Amino acid sequence: MNYHSTSSKVRQEIAYKDTLSEDTAKSLLQDNDTSVLENILRSRSISSIITDEDIDRIISIGNLECIENILSNLSNYELVSQENTFHKLLELNNLDLTIAVADNYDTPKKILNQLTKHSDPDIAVKAKANLE
Repeated sequence: MNYHSTSSKVRQEIAYKDTLSEDTAKSLLQDNDTSVLENILRSRSISSIITDEDIDRIISIGNLECIENILSNLSNYELVSQENTFHKLLELNNLDLTIAVADNYDTPKKILNQLTKHSDPDIAVKAKANLE
């Protein structure tokens, strides 16, 4: 399969696979098509190669589905600072995303403790429940 395809549909389908070469996975992580990024962020192929810089670039694109995929798969990303990424996600000031962080099993206790004091009661309740 040609991962350099000009067809975003082809790249999207390739990104969906869990067995990609490192070069292919790195290339797809740099794609600007959000559908490609949504799929590659779910792939086990990137667990040992995705970096904080990749995360920052993808967050800056602002696609909520991509950001939610980062949150859902964050514990699998070996080279990524989880705590820093949680802080970056909270800095987006997105209510649904903050609730997801408060409800995420891998959210550090330090962050959960901060979220228990959040002005939104739904967030505070989720964070408290996650600490128990």
